Amino acid sequence: MVKAVDGVTFSLKRASALGIVGETGSGKTVTALSMIRLIQEPGRVIGGAVNFDGRDLMSLSEREMREVRGREISMIFQDPNTSLNPAFRIGDQLSELIVRYNKEVERSDLNFAGVSWLEAVGISDAKRRISSYPHELSGGTKQRVMIAMALLSKPKLLIADEPTTALDVTVQAQILALIRKLKAESGTSLLLITHNLGVVAEMCDEVAIMYAGRIVEQSSVRDIFSHPKHPYTKMLLEAVPKPGRKKLIPIPGSVPNLINTPPGCAFHPRCPRVMDICSKQTPLLKSTAELGTVACHLYAEGEKEVKV
Repeated sequence: MVKAVDGVTFSLKRASALGIVGETGSGKTVTALSMIRLIQEPGRVIGGAVNFDGRDLMSLSEREMREVRGREISMIFQDPNTSLNPAFRIGDQLSELIVRYNKEVERSDLNFAGVSWLEAVGISDAKRRISSYPHELSGGTKQRVMIAMALLSKPKLLIADEPTTALDVTVQAQILALIRKLKAESGTSLLLITHNLGVVAEMCDEVAIMYAGRIVEQSSVRDIFSHPKHPYTKMLLEAVPKPGRKKLIPIPGSVPNLINTPPGCAFHPRCPRVMDICSKQTPLLKSTAELGTVACHLYAEGEKEVKV
């Protein structure tokens, strides 16, 4: 049995934003899908709890969970090409959700409501776009449609799974500004999954750094950027382009195959500060003398970094 995610724990305050960061294969998307119970078979959640608004989502029936998904928790998936149905017009797909989540809207007003939502997410010529099929729209427009579909139920929590993947830089900035604006207007909490630390700095209040299915560091955005603790976090920051930086410093190696995860700390084969204990004992998340938590043998509970 492979544990794609193991022992992940975090909390998200109402109307705040948490970023989950890590390389591809770190377990970010699986964490989100586990929360809303969308793990496809043969995968399954074998333990733990997801406490949301006073309820444990793991204890709900599938019927009850369907009422939570979309209505209270919405998700923007990575690729709108696989999330939008190519056989139906955009208006039909919007109308289906409006009927489900906004029952006060009359059927005769569905087209008007759909156009209003497309305009709300910045789609120009919405009256024409609503009659289009997904393949007739650009990548940025399809992503805006996905954002409209995720927000029209006015969810308490929005999960955005790398919402700007495969978009050019200008469109990325527009999409992020749109999510930030709509979040501020609705008071929705945001869980942002990304590998882009620049996006995290712009969008989030707190950050959880994931590696090989575990959280290795969690703190405020300010603390992560000014006082990173885990060697992995420090190396991620060193690989980010910055003005005046002559060259990027890549992290050697790659995320391990979870079928054969290294013993002890999974990051130790790539870590420049590896110690003997790192290959023998898995570090647990612990509070430090500074803000935040870290899972690293360089830190003892409540203490500053050990100098080795």
